[in-house]
Amino acid sequence: MAPLSDAGTPPLPAAEPSYQEIIASDWELAPGDEIYLCLRKTADADLLIHQFRTLLPPGTHHLGLYVSPTPDKQDGMIDCSLLETGAHLIVGAGPGSSELSLPPGVALRINKGDQLLLQLHLLNPSDAPLPGHSVVQGVLLPEEALKAEADVVAAQLLTLVVPPGQTRAAGRCTFDRAQTLIAFGPHMHETGRHAKIVLHRANGGDQVLRDGDFDFSEQRRYPLDPVEVAAGDYVDYECSFENTTNGTIYWGQSASDEMCLVNLYRFPAGGETLCLL
Repeated sequence: MAPLSDAGTPPLPAAEPSYQEIIASDWELAPGDEIYLCLRKTADADLLIHQFRTLLPPGTHHLGLYVSPTPDKQDGMIDCSLLETGAHLIVGAGPGSSELSLPPGVALRINKGDQLLLQLHLLNPSDAPLPGHSVVQGVLLPEEALKAEADVVAAQLLTLVVPPGQTRAAGRCTFDRAQTLIAFGPHMHETGRHAKIVLHRANGGDQVLRDGDFDFSEQRRYPLDPVEVAAGDYVDYECSFENTTNGTIYWGQSASDEMCLVNLYRFPAGGETLCLL
């Protein structure tokens, strides 16, 4: 039984966050299809996203939400590829991705007139048509409560090679300015088994951010107590794989290829948002 309040009645349950739709797309895949779809939408209002979640139906390999201050193509849906991106990544997600709440006063900014780009990588391994509805939702922060704007640095190993058997690959991302890390999310494909992410400070002192198993069907985002980094500090990210085929797998866009990637959520926003090796 719930404890009674001073008035002798049970306290009210905590209110659920008030999510609103940021962008959404309906789609349908033919049997055996693997495609990329990109939906562009011009924002009709200023938005400060303090908390977000992604609703990813079966058939979703990954989702990326980008923001560009100047539209580069007309609004609407087109077939695309992994290389179709915007100026800044603000949300990355895969199957099972958890919601993420940013620290007090921190938000991802979308300005009225910005063009959103929702990139979807979709795969239907079945022998029947597969419909879906992909959604990004956010809890908004009022402008007067904003203390810092956030964005995402995507660190990725483009030179990845995964031979048969068990193997590891590692990349590095060096910070070019002082910033604060607030969350991260590793990403691999079906042969990914383990992720290790370590922050190295130029003045000494390492911090292990993650050293644990990876499950493609449960691609969590991991919030951090804000971690300050300085110019010259760097993150080493290591991916472990188990390739049970007889062939070598390389980095690539397809689900049958592989990736070794970590999305780093940070503030203040700005500067380089890609860290590629």
